[in-house]
Order: sequence, then structure tokens, then C-alpha cells
Amino acid sequence: MGVDMKQPDQLLHDELFRISEGLGFATYPYLPSDSASYPFVVMGEIQTLPRATKSRLIGRLSSTVHLWGRVDDRKQLSDMAGQLLSSYFAIKNIDGMHFSAEVNESSIDSNRDNSTDEELYHFIIYLFYKFY
Repeated sequence: MGVDMKQPDQLLHDELFRISEGLGFATYPYLPSDSASYPFVVMGEIQTLPRATKSRLIGRLSSTVHLWGRVDDRKQLSDMAGQLLSSYFAIKNIDGMHFSAEVNESSIDSNRDNSTDEELYHFIIYLFYKFY
């Protein structure tokens, strides 16, 4: 990898963010202030499991994407999560690095959340990719 080339985790993070914004969703790199309107998307954690070869870096990435909304937003959150998941599975190449979604490993969880004064839904998309 060249000095100016992004690492696989950063490539994936930026692409996930770009796709979410491109679908018209309010998207943040971290939890926004309390004044942010629901629903919104927050980029989550990325774990890199590299495997070095003689000529290049290959490996596996796992990532989470979080969706937050009010209890009344459940259907909208479900639709958003489905759109994101379908779009994320279409990622094949980012800046010359190949990505392959592990569809059977990926999932969506939906949970009620009462960590604020109002009850919310918190959807979590779990994504897994091989990169090479």
C-alpha cells in the first residue's frame, strides 16, 4: 500500500458513510447532539483481521452501523436498515481494493432503548467483508 492510500477499514468506513448519505439519511460519524432530529444513522465500530501475504494485505473486516429513531419510527427504521444492507452488499471495489460482503454472516438487530427520556428504537446492522 502506498503512503497516500487509505487502510481497508478507512475505505470501508468512508464508503458506508457515503452510501448512507447518498440514500438521503441523516448520517453522523458519532452520536449527534440531543437536538438532532430522528431518525438518523451513526457509523459504528470496525474491526480489522489482517492476513499478510508476500505481496499484499488481505483479510476480513467487521463493521456496525447504528440507526436511531422514536418508537413510532419502527417501520421507517426497518425500511432504512433494509435499504442500507442491500446497498452495502453491493460494495465490490473501493479505490482499487476488492471487497466481498459475507452476506450469510451479516445481520440486523432491532432493540427498544430507554436510555433517554423518550423510548427509542435502536437498529444495529452487523456487516462482514473480506478484502483483498
